[in-house]
Amino acid sequence: MPFLPLLKLAWDFLAGLPWQLWVAIICLVAAFFGVRAYGDAQREDEARIWQAKIAAAQAKFAAKVKANEAKLTAAHRQIEIATANIKVVRVETTKTLIEKVPEYVTTFADSRCIVPVGLVQHHNAAASFVPIHTATTGELVDSDSGIALSRVEAVVTENYGIAHDWRIELNDCRARYTSAFESLTRFNLQPTKGALP
Repeated sequence: MPFLPLLKLAWDFLAGLPWQLWVAIICLVAAFFGVRAYGDAQREDEARIWQAKIAAAQAKFAAKVKANEAKLTAAHRQIEIATANIKVVRVETTKTLIEKVPEYVTTFADSRCIVPVGLVQHHNAAASFVPIHTATTGELVDSDSGIALSRVEAVVTENYGIAHDWRIELNDCRARYTSAFESLTRFNLQPTKGALP
């Protein structure tokens, strides 16, 4: 074997060294591996500490999110209750207003006022969002439609009631969106694409 003479030569060199040098070399090698092992242990401890800190921060964040979700759910429930109450009041108010139409538009007013066909056509076109020229029936616009003025007032009152319903629902949606958006921004989160603007 070609490396045996080299090994013997190295052994002869090392055998000629004093024992104190051997002790120093052994101490240096032990110190090197000890410092290295200590450094590895230190890094592992630091990694465990950072992992624990990250886990604690994530748990704290999750608790805040859960608390905010609970608040958001409670707020949404309050909005739903308020909206339902407002809608009940609106329905009752509209019903009462329609019942009171004969007090404000009497049969005498009905007999004195002719509701022209043109007004009915225009109203129906506006209600269905259709251009007026497609809604005409060929009758003269000034001829009597046969509809009483009190009926016109009842329809207008009912339409206003429906418009108020839509407004309440829109405000409800806006309040929910604002509340949810504020919750997201409180945690520096952004709504996903496709969410309401």
